[in-house]
Amino acid sequence: QQGRDKDLDVLVYDRDWRVGEAVSKHGRDKDLNHLVKSRDWRVRDAVAEYGRDKDLDILVNDVHWEVRARVAKHGRDNDLDILVNDPDEHVRREVAVRGRSEDLDVLVNDSDIYVRRRIAVQGRDKYLDVLVGDPDWQVRETVAGYGRDADLDILVHDRDSDVREAVALHGRDKDLHILVDDPDADVREAVADVRAIIA
Repeated sequence: QQGRDKDLDVLVYDRDWRVGEAVSKHGRDKDLNHLVKSRDWRVRDAVAEYGRDKDLDILVNDVHWEVRARVAKHGRDNDLDILVNDPDEHVRREVAVRGRSEDLDVLVNDSDIYVRRRIAVQGRDKYLDVLVGDPDWQVRETVAGYGRDADLDILVHDRDSDVREAVALHGRDKDLHILVDDPDADVREAVADVRAIIA
């Protein structure tokens, strides 16, 4: 134990980022106090992963998006209040995953489709009501997956075949009657598969 601590006392000052990252994983306060100020974002990211409040207070404003995204993963309210408006979509995706309503209210109309998909997969009616009309087919497909009648009524006529296929998989008769003549073979196959299951 004592020999390891002496080694870490030396290694914490090593200039290679891999060494700093490895030292941070030991979680010694004096090492983290030094490494939080590292010039290398990968070391600061490792410190953020450890999750000490005083480090996160500093790293929430880090210049590198991966460090800020790591801070968001901890889900502290004060950090999310800042990061919901982050210029980097990767950070906003992490904020969306945390699922706070006040953040989702802002992010439901985000420019990044993966932010909106992370909201859709949570299946909350308030946001599905908005995302059913999303410009991206992947978001609409996710909405269709929840099988809400009002959404299926709209999405059965979607311009994208993947969305219509997701509608077919719910097996509602009125949708299957429409989709049996779909121009896309995958949609028609889904109709046939569903008919075979419910027969």
